[in-house]
Amino acid sequence: MIIIGSVVFLNVILFFLNKKIIKIYNIYDNKDLKKIGLVGGLYLFINILVIFNLFLYFDNSEIQNFIWNKRTYFSFFISITFIFIMGYLDDKYDLSPNTRLFLMIMIIFMNLFINENLIIEQIKFNNNFSFYVNPNLTFFFSLLCFVTIINLTNMFDGINLQVILFSTFVIISCLINHSNILLINLFSVLLLLFFLNFKNIIYLGNTGSYLFGYFLGFLIVNSYNSNVIFTDDILIILLIPFVDMLRVIYLRIINKKHIFQGDLNHIHHILVSKYGYLRALLLIQVMIIAPYTIYYFNKNYLLPILATLITLYFFIIKEKK
Repeated sequence: MIIIGSVVFLNVILFFLNKKIIKIYNIYDNKDLKKIGLVGGLYLFINILVIFNLFLYFDNSEIQNFIWNKRTYFSFFISITFIFIMGYLDDKYDLSPNTRLFLMIMIIFMNLFINENLIIEQIKFNNNFSFYVNPNLTFFFSLLCFVTIINLTNMFDGINLQVILFSTFVIISCLINHSNILLINLFSVLLLLFFLNFKNIIYLGNTGSYLFGYFLGFLIVNSYNSNVIFTDDILIILLIPFVDMLRVIYLRIINKKHIFQGDLNHIHHILVSKYGYLRALLLIQVMIIAPYTIYYFNKNYLLPILATLITLYFFIIKEKK
């Protein structure tokens, strides 16, 4: 109760000091005439630091259940701090796509080098079928998985609430398979971000989407290596943002643009132009949540669900003639 109360109190303080924090942080969305502060990532970073350190002090066993040992703990915090710094620099100085990608790869490389528990050595499915990754490729495969999750989260962030709702769904998906009090405390900051972002008071910024991406990557890989979730779960959970990322990258390549140069070709941009913001947001969330819900209660529907999702994705983004 001490930890929950402390985290709730922290976010109440952030809420009431929001205007002052935005002014001090002094990074705004240059594309918005209302001059909206990009402090969402800062709030998430503060909460992660506070929550994990509170558990380290008051309930060390819960920390050990989630990140195993001090080496894992150190790698997590050093990596998430560097991710925050990278996002901050990107929001403030608009780093080039190559610089962002290079920094991201270096941070994840260091993370995996320090914390071998995050190395993916085996591809495991719910039906007990599994196979091992080539030992010479496990490090780079794990690196690719992390970088992919971070980038798909960043590229999925194009309209208010989308990444917040997606991140909440991923956290809940892991919680229903293995309850973790540490993760439950994150709902306080998720609620704060939801309200402020919905009211168009703050944006996550690249700092927020990178932090969410890294944290989700850490959570997914951690849960996967702990046999909390399996490859099937990850495929369904990440399918829509992953397919959207691949399609947009393909379009950028054929148009001779950098694969990480922003544009307005994402699913959320297309659906907002067709149906408006709220309907687009709702439709995307249904496409993510409903298939996993069906799969959760019947593990035999993996391939039909994946095929239906991909078909539905390309159907709804198809332009009317």
